[in-house]
Amino acid sequence: GHGDANNPRRAVLVSLAIALATIILGSVNVIAPVVSMFFLISYGLINYATFYEARAQSPAFRPRFRFFSKWASLAGAVLCAAAMIAINPIAGVASIIVLFGIYKYLEQRSVPERWADASHSHHFQRAIESIRAMDKEVEHPRNWRPQILVFSADPSRRERLQRFSKWIEGNSGLTGAFRIVVGQGIRKRIEADHEQEALQDEIDALELDVHARAVLAPDGMQALPVIVQSFGIGKLRSNLVLFGWPESTDPDRIATYVGAVREVARLGVSVVSISTDDERWDRFLASNPRERRIDVWWEDNDSGRLALLAAYLCTRAEQWRNATIRLLTLANGDPAATAADLRKILDEARIDADIQIVAIPTHDAIIRAVADASLVLAPMHLRRSTIVDPLDGDMIELAARMPMTAAFHAGSPIVLDTDPSSGFAAQLAEAEHAVDEAKERLTKLEAQLEGAHAELESMDIDATDATAIAEFEERLERIHRRTLSARARVERTEAEARTLLARQ
Repeated sequence: GHGDANNPRRAVLVSLAIALATIILGSVNVIAPVVSMFFLISYGLINYATFYEARAQSPAFRPRFRFFSKWASLAGAVLCAAAMIAINPIAGVASIIVLFGIYKYLEQRSVPERWADASHSHHFQRAIESIRAMDKEVEHPRNWRPQILVFSADPSRRERLQRFSKWIEGNSGLTGAFRIVVGQGIRKRIEADHEQEALQDEIDALELDVHARAVLAPDGMQALPVIVQSFGIGKLRSNLVLFGWPESTDPDRIATYVGAVREVARLGVSVVSISTDDERWDRFLASNPRERRIDVWWEDNDSGRLALLAAYLCTRAEQWRNATIRLLTLANGDPAATAADLRKILDEARIDADIQIVAIPTHDAIIRAVADASLVLAPMHLRRSTIVDPLDGDMIELAARMPMTAAFHAGSPIVLDTDPSSGFAAQLAEAEHAVDEAKERLTKLEAQLEGAHAELESMDIDATDATAIAEFEERLERIHRRTLSARARVERTEAEARTLLARQ
């Protein structure tokens, strides 16, 4: 508005323009359909808004009308739309376009929210329904998605870890960045709140789709496994934890780091550690995006498969869209046969990658082979108080001699096969099919047995006709035996299906 009276000059001018346009047209019948459209849109949106609120089951939506029905509201919205089309299709479409334009204009303006938005309740309700639906679904290895927890107290390293997490997330998972504030009491609680805000501000500045959380705990090492186990709800839970390699050479710091990795691995959760020092990060940023290469140190186990899958997911990210993948494996027997086996694995996994056989199985040979790589992904193993590479060397020391390196330890089976009919789901489906077949056969035999008894009662057989009686009794016995066998098969197949479900 303008002046002391806060006069809405723009609104007055718009109203004047509309009035003048109406007068110039010289016919009320020309403008009447358009006006009717906006009335119908208003009625329709009011109806849809009440349906939207009721569908979202918002606790704040408490209509006084005792006979309110969300389906009546939806019917009202549909009927308003139908009336618009029936009156004047062109005017109806024009009204909707104008309304959509106003909506987009208001959406782009940074104005304070005057009203509570029902979309929050809508999205919350959809999330609940989706989680419940997921809980009813059988987990299939093919549907594995990275759900990553990132831990770092250093802001500069945390930024790099979050970016790497989004790379290996491949636009198909979610990432949560955690900051553990050690201590207790009200002051530490306030500090944790400030850390939460600071962490969220960092993520917003980076424009990353990452969920921030600061947690107060008396001891960081004790809080770590609790956070990993409690993150998420239902089947939406963490399956990968991301750390940065320890930059300190202090034995105590390294022992603490290895202890943290072991704690997570004991929970059956995968772990990945990446080098995030300035030298390697700056080298990556300076590289040409079209010439980047991801080297995967292949090992035929779950950790190796996880590393290969992560390399593929990286290529979905914008920074790695033009990157190539190279699979490195140590010479073991016939190189041609080894290469053929790897090509078969890549073909079944539908991942494009080059293959290189490292003839000399030494750390120096591996370091030379990956020297010009942009990113190296490798499996790692936990041995007592150390983290070792596939050649039983110190993985932390080896990573310090290579380009930016991430090492993976799989906490659960990883399947690269993309066939949707494979794995546990296929076994369960086959078991359920066997149960259905067994029940169908049992139903038919029970019907035959009942029919045979009815036939026996209706037949007029001479008591002295011992042959006929014996033949009929033998027939009944055969059907009875088949029925018992079918009943036992039903029980056996149902037990096998239950065993599969319990194993899952």
